[in-house]
Amino acid sequence: MPPDGAAEIRRLVAAAEAVKPEPPRPLFRELSRADPFPIDALGDVLGPAASAIHDRVQAPIALGGQSVLAAAALTVQAHADVVLPIGSGQAKPVADYFLTVAETGEPTFEGLCRLFATGGFPSLGIFSAEGGQFIGGHGMKPDDRLKTAAGLSSLWDGESIRRVRAGDGYTVLPGRRASLHLMAQPAVADIWFQDQLLAQQGLLSRVLPTAPDSAAGTRFQRDEHPETDRALKRYGARLLDILEKPLPLAQGKTNELAPRPLPLSPDARRLRGKFADHVERELAPNGALETVRGLANKLPEHAARLAGILTLVRNIDAGEIASAEMAAGIALAEHYAAEALRLFGASRINADLRLARRLLDWLLNQWPEPTISLPDIYQRSLNAIGDKATATKLVRILEDHGWLMRIDQGAVVAGQRRRDAWLIVRGS
Repeated sequence: MPPDGAAEIRRLVAAAEAVKPEPPRPLFRELSRADPFPIDALGDVLGPAASAIHDRVQAPIALGGQSVLAAAALTVQAHADVVLPIGSGQAKPVADYFLTVAETGEPTFEGLCRLFATGGFPSLGIFSAEGGQFIGGHGMKPDDRLKTAAGLSSLWDGESIRRVRAGDGYTVLPGRRASLHLMAQPAVADIWFQDQLLAQQGLLSRVLPTAPDSAAGTRFQRDEHPETDRALKRYGARLLDILEKPLPLAQGKTNELAPRPLPLSPDARRLRGKFADHVERELAPNGALETVRGLANKLPEHAARLAGILTLVRNIDAGEIASAEMAAGIALAEHYAAEALRLFGASRINADLRLARRLLDWLLNQWPEPTISLPDIYQRSLNAIGDKATATKLVRILEDHGWLMRIDQGAVVAGQRRRDAWLIVRGS
């Protein structure tokens, strides 16, 4: 007769403890804490507005900072192009693209083009609190992904939109500006971060990511700060003043922008030059920015664009970017570089390791038995594990890391005698 179930389990646990050489090892290094968002770099209108959003809704302050900055980019992008100190000077849009990774309409590039062509709006934005609808939508399906990425990249560069469509023929749309801000859950954002086509095409180097630590567990009931309402009203009034300003249109055109050039002051040029040299050094093999080379190559331009946004929010009629705004743009660019290093590195974790981690969480937190078998895993655990081959692969990973220990003689698992069974090591 088989031994008593409880006695057998005690014997297995004791035997495992006797031979266990070391504690289980993590499957992969945990994502480090988020880089603090440089809220002070946003200036005296956007900064207090971001803090007010944080106070009112108790969301991470980076979410508020990213939101007000992206909205400001959309608001000012029609009025000026930043002049980069390269050669004789290249004028580039102050528009920029932002991605916020946070817990919990289908905008497409083709839809954006239609609005640019027929809607009478030469300055538009793609903004969505459900970024998954864009990232997983029609514009990012396999057949359209490259076209969407190339179109968004060209628009970021300030180039004319070029479309070839059956029935419409060839269309050129110059003088258009667009900003983008998507909020996406971590698993959705990983789809972008892991997409080699988007990385190689260059779209990811044009997107500024931030992923604040969750505020869950800290959002307790309290009174709102007295200055919160004032800061939000001031922010809204400033952006409304800019939005009510007539758009600078090309002569004789009703739907084509002609933004004025916005150069850097001499001091701002020197600051940007030092930053560009610093970035270049860190791009070398084994340098701090080598693993995010695509974004890093554009960091000096991002810094100048961000400085341009801050300048125009301060004074929409400004004639140049001052050193204070350039320093703030650099501080923001450094934040996005730090977040990219953190997020892109995490996105490269092997998919099998990710699934093994999910299985381990299930074993430790939902499976009530001290032992487990293959059928229990592929019949009762995660929907993503639906066959013996997948279960076997994941068990090997967990064995390798010390979370499962094979029971040579088999065991009774959930009332069933199993030939292949493993003891779950629950750590100390």
